[in-house]
Amino acid sequence: MKLVLSLGGSVVGDHPSAAMLRDLRSAIETLRAQGDEIHVVVGGGPLKSQFGELARAAGLGEYTADRLGVRLTRVYAELISGVLGDLACGYVPESVEEAVRARSGGKTVVMGGTEAGHSTTAVAALLAEAIGASRLLKLSDVDGIYSRNPKRFPDALRFDELTYPELRRILGSLESNAGTYEVLDAVALGVLERSAIETVYFEGVSSMKNILRARSLEIGSYLTAAGPLVELREALESTLHGAGLSFTHATSSERGTIPPLSSRTLLVTLPDFRFSITIRFTESAASAAVGEAQQAAKRNGAEIAVLVARGFSPSALAQGKAAGVKTFTPDQFRQVLGGLPSRPPSLDAGALRAALG
Repeated sequence: MKLVLSLGGSVVGDHPSAAMLRDLRSAIETLRAQGDEIHVVVGGGPLKSQFGELARAAGLGEYTADRLGVRLTRVYAELISGVLGDLACGYVPESVEEAVRARSGGKTVVMGGTEAGHSTTAVAALLAEAIGASRLLKLSDVDGIYSRNPKRFPDALRFDELTYPELRRILGSLESNAGTYEVLDAVALGVLERSAIETVYFEGVSSMKNILRARSLEIGSYLTAAGPLVELREALESTLHGAGLSFTHATSSERGTIPPLSSRTLLVTLPDFRFSITIRFTESAASAAVGEAQQAAKRNGAEIAVLVARGFSPSALAQGKAAGVKTFTPDQFRQVLGGLPSRPPSLDAGALRAALG
């Protein structure tokens, strides 16, 4: 697998140590040994911000402040390149084009920023796009993507999985509220979305070995392009919103997180009837998925449990019928949506019960 590792400035600048650098080399060595191609883009951290503030105070302007920051990221990159030794290409490229050429020898490229106005996360996204990488690993000092800044708001919800359109909506909300924290900038998000590059946003301060776990999707928040089931859920949400109904994404009982898209539960409540539906989205359904849907309905006080999947095993269909879990393929569920009234008060508990059979 082709990978690009984006080392956030907060990681490099706030928590540097020889042990961290050795662990970073060990993780990269392990990934290369198992056949992965991995390259690294490094941020500037708090020192970059300090240089920028000093440049602005001296009247040098935004462009100069940003350019100084770019140079500082290259200093960090040279340090990491030196630690990697013969694993690295031996110099720090100053452009994505140069980085693409540098990887031709089979070495790991380590680079910083490229030009004023581009974050190193954007550079990492562009590099990933240029080499056809499958996944960007975004290493941070936060263990995932939250509904708002978890350092300031302990009740913030963490997302196990998101699509890029969903992340855009969350970032828009963060920008309009106090407690904003950096996730992905607009340039990086646009590049990753247009090329359908997966992203894992994870914490690596406690251990650089988390890079290996993030590569295997064991930790962090997973970002991906919207798939058929995601589009189906969004179509349902649009229908319900148009009907004036409230709905929420249920959290898991274990950690209080928003679970992955592949097993997301959507709760819909009719205010006048206290009627809710639990919809369990998954790629394919065995008997265990039916049980999970039933448990989700019970946990969230839902009257009806619905399970939408691309396919069902015979045992899953039999168990669903016995347990009262409504089972639909995406095409069947689209037909259900198409038959619902488009505005209140026509869409009521009776209409939903009838549509779901």
